[in-house]
Amino acid sequence: MIGKVCRRGTDTRRLLGYLFTGGLAGERGLDSAHRDARVIAGYQRPGGLEPERTRNGRADVSRLAALLDAPVRAGGVGKDAKATYHLAISAAPTDRLLSDAQWADIAGQYLDRLGLAEHGDTGAVRWVAVRHADNHVHVVATLVRQDGRRVFPHHDFYRAREASLAVEKQYGLTPTSPVDRTANPEITRASDASTRRRCEPGRRRDCRLRPDRTGRCCGPGSGRRWPVRRAGRSSPTGSDPPGLWSVSVTAPATRGDHRLRRGAPAARNDRPGQRLVRRWEARPRPEPAPAPGPLARRQPGRRSVGRRTRQRLLVGRAAAAAAPGGTGT
Repeated sequence: MIGKVCRRGTDTRRLLGYLFTGGLAGERGLDSAHRDARVIAGYQRPGGLEPERTRNGRADVSRLAALLDAPVRAGGVGKDAKATYHLAISAAPTDRLLSDAQWADIAGQYLDRLGLAEHGDTGAVRWVAVRHADNHVHVVATLVRQDGRRVFPHHDFYRAREASLAVEKQYGLTPTSPVDRTANPEITRASDASTRRRCEPGRRRDCRLRPDRTGRCCGPGSGRRWPVRRAGRSSPTGSDPPGLWSVSVTAPATRGDHRLRRGAPAARNDRPGQRLVRRWEARPRPEPAPAPGPLARRQPGRRSVGRRTRQRLLVGRAAAAAAPGGTGT
């Protein structure tokens, strides 16, 4: 079960008109097939909320939209507040077919979890649940209570996920993943604009140190591997083991990959590498061991010979061993 919190709107009548429009997918601007659209639940009995039908069979949603918008108009809430709330609840294609009464109970559980219309609250927001397909319903509500107070849903995406888990367990539907908040944060408009500015030609590449022990350059699209010793920096131990520490070029090689880099607020949490570099550079470096000189390479008791002399000795020994009766010494 998936409860999708859609973008809020300003025109309740237009949204209801779309939900009650019948036809196949692609016709009349429909994203999916709509057939036999009807109200299955609401803030009052569904029979009193069902829109009237015109001569050509279309639903007249003007009265229903006026009922839902009545608290909004009475409270003086303008269109800039976007008081029209839209929630789409969908079941998996492999799930069993649910009845209208079951879908009505599911819609009520979602609204109770979201805090829009809790069970037993007679002054909650006005809402309706519209069903025009077998595997999903749409909930339309206005974010002004009947007592005049405005409603501001808090963390409604997470509350909808919790409602989905409860409904799946109650009706034995296909289970979905829980909400553990481990997914990558969404790229905001400010982060996207900041990344575009950083990736413009002529700007210095933004490098950071990532001690992730991968040995790879983590810059998207660059495909380079820059070890720390090339950048003139030392590792924490003072040595330079290859493949353990790398400088990540976060600016992509092409502007088409700019979305792979997080910028602005999200990137500030990923900048400890700059502090690590300053801390490592402040540490005293160990004294390098002296390079072995010519005398250090000589073995005691033996005379040092050159490469050519050694080759002549080896060739002479091989020739002596190949001669008849030779011993090779």
